[in-house]
This record gives sequence, structure tokens and C-alpha cells, in this order.
Amino acid sequence: MNSKKVSIALATYNGERFLHQQLNSLLAQSRLPEEIIICDDGSTDSTKSILNEYKKKHPEIIAVYENKTNLGYIKNFERCISLCTGDYIALCDQDDIWEPQKLEILQNTIGESVLIHSDASLIDSDGEIIEISFTAVGKKDIKVDFTTLFFKPSITGCTLMFDRKILADIPAFPALIPHDYFISLLASEKGIAYVPIPLVKYRQHDKNILGYQRHKTKKGLLFYARYFFLYKQIQRRIFEKHAVKFNLLRETIANTADDRLKNTFNNIGTFLNSYTHKKPIDTDFSRQYNKYFKYFPNKNCIDYFMFPFSWMY
Repeated sequence: MNSKKVSIALATYNGERFLHQQLNSLLAQSRLPEEIIICDDGSTDSTKSILNEYKKKHPEIIAVYENKTNLGYIKNFERCISLCTGDYIALCDQDDIWEPQKLEILQNTIGESVLIHSDASLIDSDGEIIEISFTAVGKKDIKVDFTTLFFKPSITGCTLMFDRKILADIPAFPALIPHDYFISLLASEKGIAYVPIPLVKYRQHDKNILGYQRHKTKKGLLFYARYFFLYKQIQRRIFEKHAVKFNLLRETIANTADDRLKNTFNNIGTFLNSYTHKKPIDTDFSRQYNKYFKYFPNKNCIDYFMFPFSWMY
């Protein structure tokens, strides 16, 4: 039995609509956390009163902090994580519903890994299930390493729990990089475990900051004509997006003590630089990374062109 302490980091902002359901699901866990740390980012609805109501009822487990200014969701989560004292930290959104065995299963399964995540079901604003497996419908990669995660984020924050030691030499999260994506990258070379069971009801609604978007595109002749006409521009935008992301991560990754992670990161930089400046590169090395850029005609290709710096692709 894993006896390490578990914290839940919950970031809130104007979440009154679904907050009761989420808090109730946290308090109904078969393995209760030692603490639920909540940081509110300046809510203007009834979120604060809801949080104080639960804090009053459960003072031994719930702690609520209010930010003096609006930090944005990334820095709000960073502050929330910094206030956690548990050996393991589970990230929590304000609008989902956790299955009762979530923490118990994650803690009993993590083993020697430093991060564990699970599948999730997708629900609508009324709580009705619209997809039973986010992994299946999102075609998410299960076996992940740093390179795969860098080019194709596939770990959803609301499903993960991590060992706080992976943040030991990180002074601050890099700006503009989603917190869960950054944490996943740090864990990638140290061991990531996966539970193929939906342990979260991941809610999709009109106010999601990030979420799964289903595209149903009718692929007629005009669509394929647009795709092939835009192909080079799409490919260039894809590389631009990853180059921006690389530069945002550069300083933070350089300060980590993980030499293997830094070496992989530098190899990615070499590849991106060679493409940008059209420099010759070793064939085997190039082949290793080119596989991440074999995009076939679909809605996402046009999205790359229209929204080149979207972090979700």
C-alpha cells in the first residue's frame, strides 16, 4: 500500500455553475486526500461563497486562497500547486466530476513512475455522457516520451497526478505554456503510467478554456483543393508553432538537472533549426522527427493554418 500524502490542486474562476458537483465528487473519494488546496482567481459570481461554504463544513481538508489580482489559469494553477504539501499532487478543474475511486486507483497504480494519468469520459453541460473514452475518440497516444509529447500533447490535466519532486529544480512555470503540458514534459523521461479506465467525467461546455472539440467535416473536392493549395503554408505554420514553443521552454529546460531530457530537447531544437534555415541534416535523425509532420487532409490541417499557435494540436 502506497502511504504517501496526496493533495488536490483546484483552480477556480467564475465556476459557480458546476462547482458543487465537482467539490462533492472530491469529498466522495474512496481514498480522501489529505488536503484540497483551492486558489480563486478573482471570481465575480458566487464561486467564493460556495468555496467558503465548503471550507466551513470541511476545515480539516479544504483550504481556500484568493488571488489579489487575476493571474490567468496557468499562473493560478502554479500558485495552487506551490501551496500543496502532499507527496503527490492531483490537478483538478472546477467543472468536471471525479469518479469515486480516482485517487485510490491512481495512488495504487503509480508505482515507481513520477506521473500517472487515466482515460476520461466526456460529458455535456447537463452531465450526460457524450463519449465513453476520451483516449479513443481523441486518438491519444498512450506510450509517450518527451519528443512525442512535445509535438503532440496527449495527457489531459484533469486526469493526472504527479510526484512533486519533478518540480524540485523549477523556479517557475514558463509563460504561455499550459501547466499540465509542462508538467507532463518534465515527467516524460522519468516514467509515466497510464490507467485505461475513465476516472474523470470531463465536461465539455461553452466556457471551457481547453477541451475536446469534435470536427465533422464534409470532405469534398473543394476541401482537398484548399488543402493541397495551402499545404506548404500549413507545414510552415506548424513548424513556426513548435519553434515558438521551443523558445518558451528553452530557459526552463536548461535549468533542469535531467541531462537526458535536456539532450532530447536540444535534438528537437536542432531539427527545428535545420528546417527553418534549410540546413542539411543526418537522414536518420531527420526521419525520427519527420513522422510528426505527416498530416493528412482533415479539418485539423486547415485549423493549423487559421490558428497556427493553438497549443491543443
